[in-house]
Amino acid sequence: MSLIFFIAFFSIYFISTRGLKIPSYLFMIFLFLFSVTVFFPGVHQDDTDALYHYFTIGNYSDWQPPIYTIWWHIFKVRWSEFIVNMAVYYCGLIYLSYCFFKENKKWQNDLLIIFSFYPLYFTQIIISLKDVPYTGFLVLSLCALILLQKPKNVVQSIFLWILFSISIFMAIGFKYNGVFATLPMLFYAAYSIISKITAKYYNFNLSKFPAYSLSLISSIVLSIFIIALHNIITFDIFKAKHSYSSILVMYNDMANIECSSGNEVIPDEFFISSDRREIMCNQFFINYKNYEPLFLQNWSGLQNPAVLIYDSENTTQQYYDKVRKSWIKTVTSYPYDYIKYRAIFLYNILFNQWWWTPLDSSVNNNSIVQLSLAKIAIEERNDLAKFNGIFLLLGTIIALLYTILRNANKFAVIVISSSLLQFLSLYLVLGVPTARFFLWNYLAIILTISLACPSKIKHISNNKIKTPSINYKKRKRKI
Repeated sequence: MSLIFFIAFFSIYFISTRGLKIPSYLFMIFLFLFSVTVFFPGVHQDDTDALYHYFTIGNYSDWQPPIYTIWWHIFKVRWSEFIVNMAVYYCGLIYLSYCFFKENKKWQNDLLIIFSFYPLYFTQIIISLKDVPYTGFLVLSLCALILLQKPKNVVQSIFLWILFSISIFMAIGFKYNGVFATLPMLFYAAYSIISKITAKYYNFNLSKFPAYSLSLISSIVLSIFIIALHNIITFDIFKAKHSYSSILVMYNDMANIECSSGNEVIPDEFFISSDRREIMCNQFFINYKNYEPLFLQNWSGLQNPAVLIYDSENTTQQYYDKVRKSWIKTVTSYPYDYIKYRAIFLYNILFNQWWWTPLDSSVNNNSIVQLSLAKIAIEERNDLAKFNGIFLLLGTIIALLYTILRNANKFAVIVISSSLLQFLSLYLVLGVPTARFFLWNYLAIILTISLACPSKIKHISNNKIKTPSINYKKRKRKI
């Protein structure tokens, strides 16, 4: 069924764009409208169900970011989140597709659109996941930076800086490790502002090293400021309770180090009972791809005992401090074990990604289109499980090498740097094999390659709106 879908799509797409000369970006608009129409009001998922529960009772926890509930506060209906998520995700991609079309980047646009129509991927976008708007905000921040190359006037420039600021702010708010992925965008924004200020008001241009150093410091300071602001929003405005969920990552690190080193590094007080240490190194608990069995009793209905103490409702600051102190001591005492285990953990998760089924189990009357697409997605999930991991790993490496070897433009560098930094953040904190964590990394491969390739810019007449060029290298004029 997947093969039939791809043959049909390729035929329709290439006949339409090459034969009938239909603008290719219209396919991206169609995908947005199709997703909203066919899958309305979206497919619910555990994390966002928990957030909606927080919203309805007015009692929040930092286990999930309370700021995600902003759409429900504004629009007062559950499905508003689905509409906004779709709009945030697709608006940036539609603009980039439009840019590629205007610049005559045919195969680059083909690559972006064909990937976007990949059923296993685009059916994840319609699921209520905070990773969807997070990815969309990263794309929007990139679009804002592209447009800021040549703003038409002061008003547009102000609007674009506001769009950029909101996109970065929301990306970090929706996913805390987004502070890594947004760093390249903040770095370039800081560099642009510093360069313009020094050139305009002080009549000199900073050399690369001080300019880059100042930009890096500025982007880090801005990131810290955004995190601090989100803490104020989470704990002072939403009055959210501390769940101390990072304990789970630290537990996982210490458990794996103890089992790999053969030394007892976890204090007895962290175990539910004295006999749990003896079973902890069983492969069921130390599986290098999922940390949940360590602290969840009867995980996935398998009737296992939990090993380590964790209660999101009653964990105290004092207990958290004890765990953190033990974790720091363990990691610094066994750095090689930590680095090795984390690498194996990330590698295993890459090749064991779980893709959500794009159907709402609470709905009995799913349409034929929904059921058909879900069937295709499930087939691809089963048949292409290893391929997706290979594509993600090799695709990122190829995109990075391509960017370096071609001395690619700055926006390709920004995207691949953002993707690599997100990989670093996942390396440090990843605990479950869920594909949604990698949505930005998948998209970043396609965007990097598309942005890195040179193109022949189409000449647009002066009476038409000029689209800011994604390429930044100036061509030499022929004399």
